[in-house]
Amino acid sequence: IQNCYFYSLEIARIINDCTLIWCAIDDPIEKGHKYYAHAVILRNGYIYDSNLRMSEKYKDFIKLYKVKLYRQWNSNDYSKRNFRQVERTKFRKWCKANSVHAYNVF
Repeated sequence: IQNCYFYSLEIARIINDCTLIWCAIDDPIEKGHKYYAHAVILRNGYIYDSNLRMSEKYKDFIKLYKVKLYRQWNSNDYSKRNFRQVERTKFRKWCKANSVHAYNVF
């Protein structure tokens, strides 16, 4: 999943009343259950997906993509200097433990 970690973080820093979410999603089109690392923004009950460039109700997004939630942060957390560098090692370990693909760019 292309640069979702970067764009979600940058957008969340601009619209600072968002929640940044790192998770794993199941591709509903692909056969089997293959989870991919993903980052999205939650605001006012809607998920904004920077890859799809669209918003979806939180409950619908969770259900459609069978989301495995890693962690979510508010603006005080994700606005800290070096946020991504600090969090990425723990996220990568979580991805390995949960058989999540495409996490190495995080």
